[in-house]
Amino acid sequence: MVDSIGGKIALVTGGSSRIGRVICRRLAKEGVNVVVHYNSSMDEALKLRDELIRLGVKAWAIRADLARPSEVMGLVDEAFRQAGEVNYLVNNASVFPRVSIRNVNFDDLNLVTQVNAWAPLMLSLRFSQMVKEGKIVNVIDSIVDGYNFESIPSLRRRWLTHRLLLGGFFVDAAPSCGSGCR
Repeated sequence: MVDSIGGKIALVTGGSSRIGRVICRRLAKEGVNVVVHYNSSMDEALKLRDELIRLGVKAWAIRADLARPSEVMGLVDEAFRQAGEVNYLVNNASVFPRVSIRNVNFDDLNLVTQVNAWAPLMLSLRFSQMVKEGKIVNVIDSIVDGYNFESIPSLRRRWLTHRLLLGGFFVDAAPSCGSGCR
């Protein structure tokens, strides 16, 4: 039996572009209300929020710079404040400094570590403190020049949505979260 995800609320980091946008659209088509997180792509986030609302779900756009610890810690709080009880956290945001290995420096490495590793951990910990019952999905993303993420076949997108949100790829990374969080 597949649980219904319609009417639930998901916070999708990096939701305004690339894979995040596809995830947000798919969730909305399944009836999930969506909090679209963005950092610098406000126009895209607001357009996507409006598109999701036209699909018949509630949607919000919230800005936070995941390279800044204070903004990381406030993102989950703000999502709960605006949307109510958030049921799903999809850690999708990532950065890709375009530097060669020969030119990488501490600041580049620090940014990647902060946004791609530390922020998802901190968001997950804060979410686990606030949620009554929920699920956390961590998405690993990479730049693939020329790939069109919008072209993922509909059937595969539907399968992926259900697998991600209904238990297929979850790891209990926060045992202290208790029975309410997977």
